[in-house]
Amino acid sequence: MYYKLIVFFLLFCSVSFVFSEVVGEVLYIATDKAAIYQRPSTTSEMVIELGILEEVYYLYSTNISSRCWVYVDTGKSKRYRAGVDPIEGWIEGNNICRKKDFLPANRLPEMLLILPFIEGEADVYLIDAYYILSNGNFFKLLSSGPPFFEKGQVHFYRDILMFPSQRGPRLFVFREGKMYEKNFFEVTVLTNRVEFPLWARDDLDTQGFPKMRVIGDKVNVRVNPSTNAFVVTCLRKGEKVRFIDILKELPEQRIGGKRGRWCYVETFHEDERGRLIRGWIFDAYLKKE
Repeated sequence: MYYKLIVFFLLFCSVSFVFSEVVGEVLYIATDKAAIYQRPSTTSEMVIELGILEEVYYLYSTNISSRCWVYVDTGKSKRYRAGVDPIEGWIEGNNICRKKDFLPANRLPEMLLILPFIEGEADVYLIDAYYILSNGNFFKLLSSGPPFFEKGQVHFYRDILMFPSQRGPRLFVFREGKMYEKNFFEVTVLTNRVEFPLWARDDLDTQGFPKMRVIGDKVNVRVNPSTNAFVVTCLRKGEKVRFIDILKELPEQRIGGKRGRWCYVETFHEDERGRLIRGWIFDAYLKKE
């Protein structure tokens, strides 16, 4: 499935690279390994080698023997401090792309992307999840940080997918039937709805799902599995919920001095349309009936 998608990109994507004079514009490495040279020549000394999806910043460009060369700031420093001896150099134009070079992806397999990750030295476990429709539209099912809900149109350049975001575009690349983020961090990709976790299904009949009792007071039910996420409702001690799924993609966490996992539940509270509210609750505050 992924291989066919890559072939589709390669066959139908033909983007010419014409540079503007926007100093500081963000460019993205579009090949697995791209060399930055001291001078605009492959025979020049290599300054640094960058990996696919890494960002560099446009300074100026030139054409030599019908080849486009771009002088960039890599955003890196020789002394590992921002602004100190920045690493700059020349890169061939066909090894990089800009945001405006991405085209709308109007034909994609329906898929779910799941991205668990760890943030900071405190080993805070977080997760993002994107649901992609066959017409290329996407929306964010789970988000570990604001904005908690995003939607839009997937774009592509060669075998790179771009998800526009208020916090800046998020890029993924296909390699050998798998999808990766920057630094080849592998992303879980599900294309069969039967394999989707229950928390990602919107067609569930929850009548037969087990009930659990809230054992904490004023326990928050959140729109995403994160203590920073918006609270959709608050439960009192003794209230019941229907247990739908547990977030298996992340390990146990410690929140409020308690260890547990995030659970997706259906409450007996109704929203403004009369529908039962679903959301995420930390299972240390739940007990089986």
